[in-house]
Amino acid sequence: MRVVPALSVLICTRNRSSKCRRAVDSILANSFSDFELVVVGQSTDAGTRDALAALPDDRLRYIHSDA
Repeated sequence: MRVVPALSVLICTRNRSSKCRRAVDSILANSFSDFELVVVGQSTDAGTRDALAALPDDRLRYIHSDA
């Protein structure tokens, strides 16, 4: 059974892999840890996906949106 986190953080991004990675790093560095982090990207490059794939954190989910 999946445990529901106390907080959900959502980041929307488009072709800003370095800024997105900085924001994600900042959120993951917090002392509060009962959260999920969902990044929704409409990036046309692979930079965001690659930058986030390098982070082995099970609180982080990346969703690519074509819309």
